[in-house]
Amino acid sequence: MLPVENAIEQYLFDGDYASAVEMFLQLVDSMCCHFVADEHWNYFDDFYSPAYGADRCWKQIRGNLDKFPETLFDELEEGLIDLSETEAFQDYCCPRIGGWLKDMKKMYS
Repeated sequence: MLPVENAIEQYLFDGDYASAVEMFLQLVDSMCCHFVADEHWNYFDDFYSPAYGADRCWKQIRGNLDKFPETLFDELEEGLIDLSETEAFQDYCCPRIGGWLKDMKKMYS
């Protein structure tokens, strides 16, 4: 996951927020699919959670939300709402999409 984290960080640094959001949503979508298909809940411990990498990427995204145009902010929010309907989130709360949506609401409420 580190190459994706690095790519998101670089997109944000370059001001290419749309690419960062697209990559982030793709990462989370892939995580949601593989979390269920590969039964990742069987491997959790203090050192492993697939949500750790997604959380690190979210922190990068969250730190730049104030720079996003409104349309991109809305796209990110809609994408997260769609992903919150996945089995991975509904049944296992992984990744922490609910917390990310709360972060967004706090910023723009």
